[in-house]
Amino acid sequence: MPGKDSHSSSEHGAWAPLASEVEALLLAHPAGLREQVLLSELRAKGYFDAPFFSEASAQTRLFREHFLLMHVLYTLRENAVEDGEFQFHIDPMHIQMVHRDDATERKLLQANPPPPALAAYYLDIHNLKAEDDESLGRMLDSFWRKFTQFQASGQEATEQAMMLLNVKAPLSRDRLRLAFRRSAAVLHPDRGGDAKAFIQVQEAYELLLSQLPRQ
Repeated sequence: MPGKDSHSSSEHGAWAPLASEVEALLLAHPAGLREQVLLSELRAKGYFDAPFFSEASAQTRLFREHFLLMHVLYTLRENAVEDGEFQFHIDPMHIQMVHRDDATERKLLQANPPPPALAAYYLDIHNLKAEDDESLGRMLDSFWRKFTQFQASGQEATEQAMMLLNVKAPLSRDRLRLAFRRSAAVLHPDRGGDAKAFIQVQEAYELLLSQLPRQ
């Protein structure tokens, strides 16, 4: 079964079958896929059947599946920089391989690169085992402590949204996008996070975004 023993090694070669499958899926869907769809396809093909995944709690399993997918994607992205044929857009809501001849999409990717710290986190395969139920729980607890400090509307709602995303004025689309990506890396349900918490972050992002001038 694919991926049966892949978690036991940190060598890039251990993920070769998974990387090939991810590339094939993205090539078959040139408009891109959501992370949830990619994970569903990979689960159906048995890439997460190993005990490292199947015997973990639901929260930890989701995180491990998410992390391994992100590790493969960021590794593919790094390798693509060298050969130059494709670039990768990596976001929970939109994962896409963009051909070098697609000037419009490449320009958008270059204008919105992933945060370096986030890429470094996923490229370090040791982080796959570093998180467990306890540490993941602490992440969610930290979020809810922030969230419950405010029950607001109007101007206070804006302040609450800024607090949830950990941003300060003046705001910009790039800063909001970066802040949302950072929060999504922890709170997205496909990454072992809390669905309700992720929805609150998404709503905060949309609220603040709506207050900026249209481009």
